[in-house]
Amino acid sequence: PPLANVRIPYSEFIVDPATGLDTTIPSGSVIFVPQHAFLDGNGKQVDKLVTLTYREFLDPLDFFLSGIPMQYDSAGKKYEFESGGMFEINAFLDGEPLKVNPASPIKIQLPLDSAKHSFNTYYLDTVARNWVYKGKVEIPDAAPGSLAANSTSP
Repeated sequence: PPLANVRIPYSEFIVDPATGLDTTIPSGSVIFVPQHAFLDGNGKQVDKLVTLTYREFLDPLDFFLSGIPMQYDSAGKKYEFESGGMFEINAFLDGEPLKVNPASPIKIQLPLDSAKHSFNTYYLDTVARNWVYKGKVEIPDAAPGSLAANSTSP
């Protein structure tokens, strides 16, 4: 981040893996965590309460303040992202990071403020600090304020 004392804050949720979570936050985004969505570091299904942290970046100021790299490489050529929105979601059990269960993926719906139909999804590999292409986003109604569903599974 370019400004050390300015951070986009996280929202925190406590999730019971047996029941999951379905919530709408003030921005209009929807977070859906199905039952049994988490795996520990050994790939074992988690059955204790999980701490979920979430924050989103919906406009160019958010992107700038976050320090998220906005360049990607395709066939050796650098491009600048044009983004309809991004989010960061993490899950922890007793302070240890968890993984998303591929059999029960978490879904996020971001409110889109664009009539563009050509959104792609990417996953930021924070170790390599590069973007990994995940595919196209299907937008049922591309009018401003519509929602696009994205899976958090890398």
